[in-house]
Amino acid sequence: DLALIREKQITPRSDPLDDLFYACNMAALRLDDDGRFVLIGRAPDWLAGFCPDVTVRPCDLNPENVFSFLNNFLHEAHLFWRADQMGCIKSGVWIEKDDAGNDHLFEATAINTGELKILLIGDEQSTLSEKQSLIQKGRELALGHRSLEKTQVELKVAHDDLEERVRERTYELEQQYCDRLLPAFWMAHEICTQSSTQAALSPLPPLTESQSDNLIQRLGNPAISFPRLAVPFGQWGALLENAAWRQQLLTQRHPRLSAVPMALQPVQLLRWLRGWLETGWQLLEAPSNSTAALNTGLRSSQNLGIASTRQVKRLSLEREFNQETVLLLVEIGLHENEQLRISVQLHPTSGRVSLPANLILEIASETNEMMRVHQSITSRSDDAYIQLPSFRCSPGTKFNLYVRLDDAMAIEQFVV
Repeated sequence: DLALIREKQITPRSDPLDDLFYACNMAALRLDDDGRFVLIGRAPDWLAGFCPDVTVRPCDLNPENVFSFLNNFLHEAHLFWRADQMGCIKSGVWIEKDDAGNDHLFEATAINTGELKILLIGDEQSTLSEKQSLIQKGRELALGHRSLEKTQVELKVAHDDLEERVRERTYELEQQYCDRLLPAFWMAHEICTQSSTQAALSPLPPLTESQSDNLIQRLGNPAISFPRLAVPFGQWGALLENAAWRQQLLTQRHPRLSAVPMALQPVQLLRWLRGWLETGWQLLEAPSNSTAALNTGLRSSQNLGIASTRQVKRLSLEREFNQETVLLLVEIGLHENEQLRISVQLHPTSGRVSLPANLILEIASETNEMMRVHQSITSRSDDAYIQLPSFRCSPGTKFNLYVRLDDAMAIEQFVV
């Protein structure tokens, strides 16, 4: 066979490993005992770009001269082979340029089978393309996600802006309609003086005693936040139209509020100037044990008018676990225009130097069954007294004074 091969009359039989390494696009180098590397099998096509002389088999190849990156790795590979342990180690990926200037991605593997010490060098160019494609797809997805988030933000801003413009436009339209309709209504009122301008309202349905009791029992449950919405409007209106039923419903829903003491008749302040004393009130000029300290703590009265007086009343605030008592001081002065100048203060009772903290004093009026608070002041822990800014009232004016501490409240009604 050797003679025929030399005479090139027959071709040598190929080793299956030749085709295996070639198919894997790898260069397989065997380390001989004398320390030389010998190419195993067919050389891959890319190897000619680094070593043009690789045309004869077997071929001696010094990988350190071909691949500069392998200098350090071959040192580790020799240590691994000398340890005589079966297995493999990898160099990691690196890039080399061939003689034509093309980039190649390589990875080397040192293998020890016990009998053979092999160095495999593989061209990972196809793997690199796949990785680059995956990375590019990931970047495109990330960019698409960011673009989507940006679009969502822009849509939200546009939506909010549109809603605001709709509200403004609606207000402008309502204002325009009002500007047009009000003159028409006024003209109709002036011309059609005998015509009815209000539609007739249908009467409320009557309620029997049993129906009212059932409604009060049902709507008196504090768990119902909006009792008005729990029943038809006709039944609700008929229930509230009756003062007794209305009071029963208030007692059911707010037992502590319904128990707040309030004078049946308002205090008539003008009668104070004639020396009249209302029930529970006393003149400050005739001090008792509970009012003696007010003479030293009272602010000086200035510009109270041609006639003045001041009276005080003891108020009890029934709290859940205790009772607080304070003194309500009201000072009035009559002016030439028949207006009353009124000043209101709260003082602690004798034995205490300051008011309880968070004690609230308010003045309010009721219009169309709605309470409107005009002035309010809250005590601090070290306040010796609190006072509302003085105010003036004309004859016939009605107002209420509210004194509140947590869930306790006292109400005093006044009329000038």
